[in-house]
This record gives sequence, C-alpha cells and structure tokens, in this order.
Amino acid sequence: MATWTDFVPGTEWERATHEVELASRAEVREFVDLLAWPNTSEAVLMHTARPLRTNEFTGEVGSDHHVVVGFFKGFGYVEYTDTDQVSRIVGDLSSPEWRTTVSDHFPPGTGVSPATLIALIDEFRVTATRPTIVQWRHASAG
Repeated sequence: MATWTDFVPGTEWERATHEVELASRAEVREFVDLLAWPNTSEAVLMHTARPLRTNEFTGEVGSDHHVVVGFFKGFGYVEYTDTDQVSRIVGDLSSPEWRTTVSDHFPPGTGVSPATLIALIDEFRVTATRPTIVQWRHASAG
C-alpha cells in the first residue's frame, strides 16, 4: 500500500491524500509517475504481508517496517526502516540533495534512476523484504 499527498501548487497546503494498493509492475510505474509531479509529497509504503509488532513504549500494534519513497529532479529516493536498521540507497553520485515535506534529509548521491526506483518498489511489492537490486548503507552514514 502506498500513501502520499498532493499540495496546492506553490503552497504547503494539502489538497488531497491518496492511498493505493500496488498490485502490478504497471501500477508501480504509474505510481512513480505520480511521485514525479512537482506538487506531490514523498510516499510511505507498507507491505500488508509483513508481520505486525507491538511498540514496547506505547503498546500500540503497527507495522514492522517504514519505507519512505520520493522523486526529485529526475531521481528516486528510498529510506527503508525495519527492526534491524534505517537504510538508504547507495545511489548515483550525480543525484542532488533532497529534503522531504517533513524535513527528512537525503544527502547527494542517494538517488537512483526512475527505472531502478520502479524495479526496487516492484521487488518490495513481490517479496515483502528489503530490495536487493541496490546497495544499502546505514542512514547515519549519509
């Protein structure tokens, strides 16, 4: 499942929030096309086949993972968080720095091509695990 927001052009005002199941590679491609629109926020992916876990501090039951996906200036960005670590892609060195609408920071060199982003999201859709088609590094490493 993917969730993202459209903004009123030139503002930070939310126009609409969207949620969609990505059931095929074609739907993943359409989703990445939507992320490339200038007034679209980053998205959060959640795989419904992954286990739920109980938060040890709040007692709330929720997902065991958090995947942030975005598109900026021709590059796709992904942060994959699970019970092991927070990871970002080792990307194209020419990809620019990007800050999400909630101020998450992706340093230069962490973006990938649209084709790689599509393949990565599709692999996650099929396997429900951290995609293996890219190299990952701990988010604190940049």
